[in-house]
Amino acid sequence: AKWKIQEYTITYHLNGGVNHPDNPTKFTILDTGFVFKEPTREGADFYGWTTSQWGTYVRTKIDSHKDIVQYAQWLPTPQEPQKDSKECYLLKTKEELYWFAGLVNKTLDVVRTNPVPCASLQNDIVVNENVLKGLDPNSKEGYFIWLSMRFFGGTFNGNGHSISGLVVRDYCAEDGHNKYGGLFCEASTSVTDVTINDSYIDDYGPVDHFVIKGKDDYWGALPGVVAKSDWHATVQGNRVAVSGLVPGKTLLVMDVQGRVLRKLRTESS
Repeated sequence: AKWKIQEYTITYHLNGGVNHPDNPTKFTILDTGFVFKEPTREGADFYGWTTSQWGTYVRTKIDSHKDIVQYAQWLPTPQEPQKDSKECYLLKTKEELYWFAGLVNKTLDVVRTNPVPCASLQNDIVVNENVLKGLDPNSKEGYFIWLSMRFFGGTFNGNGHSISGLVVRDYCAEDGHNKYGGLFCEASTSVTDVTINDSYIDDYGPVDHFVIKGKDDYWGALPGVVAKSDWHATVQGNRVAVSGLVPGKTLLVMDVQGRVLRKLRTESS
């Protein structure tokens, strides 16, 4: 009797990219350990293959004996911005914004000359369009993911401008953070006068419009529970009842230091 080795399929969602010709669409147990090749996309750097559109797990090789789905995730190719006379970076494009984020997150192959980085937003920046209408991983245009600036100790002046279309992977969730509308995880100094529009944070939800006026505003940047109409809170002893909220939203219970104690889902009642 002859045994037939079971064959599995691989589905690729290229998100505006072009797959590498060596990446297989079918495999067997004999192909275990095959390392996936990087796809390409004009004007973009490949971040990795994730197991779902919003997933945080990056799969680099064939590591299971079942059908596989791969999602290509991309970052705009970063471009170094100009600086003013005070060594502050002047951000005009999404490519320059991503360069500055790479500088903060220490993912760039550059030497930081200023230990306290400074950025000044020169105009509105749109990273992705129509984020809140849903993103198609099979579209020709594709979208870019955003990796929040994790620990920021510099100065970020928005000058009244906005950043729109951030698609934030759940990058800071293990720290209980993701403040400033997903732009930063944590910022210990000055972030002022910038608005985050039409963005989405994985596991938390949409950020329709969030204005950061100063350092004390960041607690509100955790995507809020939007009021359905009128809403109110009733406090009785150590019990708090909140009514009038849109159901199905994330509700975070935090202590005075902003640490997440519980994460709940709002209900219709």
